[in-house]
Amino acid sequence: MNYDFALNTRYDKSAYEALAEASWQLFRKPRMQTQTYPILIALAALTLFVLIRGQGRYSPPVLIGAGLFVVLLLASIPLSGRSAKAKMCRTAVKAATSRGEFPVDIQFSFGQESIRSKVGEQVSMVKYEQATGFAALGEWRFLFFGPAAYIFHTSAFASPEESVRFRTYIEEKSGTALVTLKGTGPQR
Repeated sequence: MNYDFALNTRYDKSAYEALAEASWQLFRKPRMQTQTYPILIALAALTLFVLIRGQGRYSPPVLIGAGLFVVLLLASIPLSGRSAKAKMCRTAVKAATSRGEFPVDIQFSFGQESIRSKVGEQVSMVKYEQATGFAALGEWRFLFFGPAAYIFHTSAFASPEESVRFRTYIEEKSGTALVTLKGTGPQR
């Protein structure tokens, strides 16, 4: 069988950290911004409103406690992202380790109709039409298939030109445009 691209990649801790960052930016962060963050901000605003409206009625310990509560609510927004990404990475590494697949070397072959992945002797195929997203985070590339993703570092390509050809090829075959995410991701 002829393949248009053949890549070898390694799923190690840095690959899973990059995947956690990409998953956070593409899926979890938008959901948090629409569901959780408005509630936290509303609670902080309500607390401040009650404090301002009842000015002079509250003792200093209550004012200090309420002020700390507001700071905690607002601080939980960036902290939740950091902890969620760390948890996603830990969970992925733990699952791969329990299967005896950490770190693991994977061979990808991109043919006309499908992508073939090989881990040891285990081979699987997936059609391009099943791709749900294509993203870049610094030097990392991700091809998403629902909750799963193929992870590539640009060092897997023979040259920068091959990386550009790969991008065009995947966009054409899968019908998904490359989404460039903020940040650089972990170093390899």
